Amino acid sequence: MKSLLIILLLFITVSVISAEDKVPEKVKTKMAELYPNAKELNWDIEDGNFEAEFELNGTDMSVTFDKNADVLETETKITFDALPAKIQKNVKKDYPDHEVSEAAKIDKKGVIYYEVELEKGEKEFDVLYSADGSLIKKEAQDNENDSENEEEDND
Repeated sequence: MKSLLIILLLFITVSVISAEDKVPEKVKTKMAELYPNAKELNWDIEDGNFEAEFELNGTDMSVTFDKNADVLETETKITFDALPAKIQKNVKKDYPDHEVSEAAKIDKKGVIYYEVELEKGEKEFDVLYSADGSLIKKEAQDNENDSENEEEDND
């Protein structure tokens, strides 16, 4: 069991190192310019873009860059209470027996969204809302075939 854990840790370390090695210097430079006080920086490559996950002033954040070092999206972890009141109300109404595991504010080139990660038992899913509290989509996190993409408004 101990050797399995060591192998897993080595694999994760090699994956992180190899992802960081593939990040263009101009992307790393832009990250350092925008967030010079970032701590615990980790890189990931997602759909040809470069995502930096880090901590800034005690808050978990991520920023996604394209290959030209342009910011595509920032995501900031927030508390449930920091969500807009309409989103809080919709989550409590639509998912009363679910636990909120995480919430985040997402800025995609100036357009604000909110993501709420919910869980109930073994099921986990993300719910994405617009800034006005309208549901954009619900997506399962697990590999089951029950993921839903919905476009509807909740009042």
